Parts: sequence; structure tokens; C-alpha cells
Amino acid sequence: MLSQSDFDDFCPHCGITIDRDKVGARRVFCSLECQRSDFHQLEKDARLEAKKDRPPCRRCGEPVAIRKDRRAVYCSKACQVAEFLDGKKKARLALRANRPPCRRCGEPVDVRKYPTAMWCSTTCRSAGDVPKVCENCGIAFKGKSRAKYCCLSCAALHRQELRRLRYDPS
Repeated sequence: MLSQSDFDDFCPHCGITIDRDKVGARRVFCSLECQRSDFHQLEKDARLEAKKDRPPCRRCGEPVAIRKDRRAVYCSKACQVAEFLDGKKKARLALRANRPPCRRCGEPVDVRKYPTAMWCSTTCRSAGDVPKVCENCGIAFKGKSRAKYCCLSCAALHRQELRRLRYDPS
């Protein structure tokens, strides 16, 4: 019949015989490497045990592999990518549903690049310009909403006139 003392002379990790002399009388493992390896295996088993009751995959409902990171919520990379693409598609549809109409033709405006856009295209924007009267020469022109002059030379002449009036009040 074998007793526990018969197994005390063997390393529990690798099974090598441990010499029982004065120094090694209390040693359990044959080397520091075996001791560390056994400790790491215990830690690994404890981590796997803690992750055993994780919820199923967010997309397909399959179990998430225990060997994956503890924060994993998808069973595979394919499920993760598919979920991401579905989310992008939903966001795109929501954005499309909330787009304001063009001021000229009424088509939805793409507000992804410019959240304050008012026209659906450059054609509508240029056609949507309101005719205005130049403050310097009085000629009618089409320009942007804040334009005051028909050309750069009119703007320069008007600034020159304002400077002359400021310094020569007569």
C-alpha cells in the first residue's frame, strides 16, 4: 500500500525525484522553474473558472470562448465586424432620416461634412444665390448671402471712400 510519504519525494509539477537532505527537507518542487510554472497554471485555472459564466455572443448568441479576454462580448472576429457594420448602417439610415431639405429643390441635404449645409449640391447653391445690388456701383449681381460688392475693385473703392470720409469730414 502506498502512503502520502511515498509521493513526497517527487516534484508535483514534473515528477522528478527531489533529494531530501538538510537543505531540501521541506522543498515541494524540484526547482524554482517548476514552482513558478505550477503557480502560473493555478492562476490560469482560476481566471478560466471566473470567466466560465460569461454571457453569450452579442450578435449570434453562441457562447464566447473562455480563452478570450474577460471583456470579450463576441464569439468571433466575424461577429464583431458584422455588428460594427450593422451599427454603421443604422447610423447612416438615422442620419439620412434627419437630413434637412435643400432651400432650392427640397432634396435632403448631406450634413456629414458640413452640419450647417443648406443646399444639396453646388448647382443648387449657385442657383440659390439671391440677386443683390452692389453698395459701391449699384449694379445687380448674384453673390453669396453676405456679399456686398459685385467685385474686388468695388470693395476696394468703397473702403477707400470710407477712409477718405473718416479723415476728411468736410
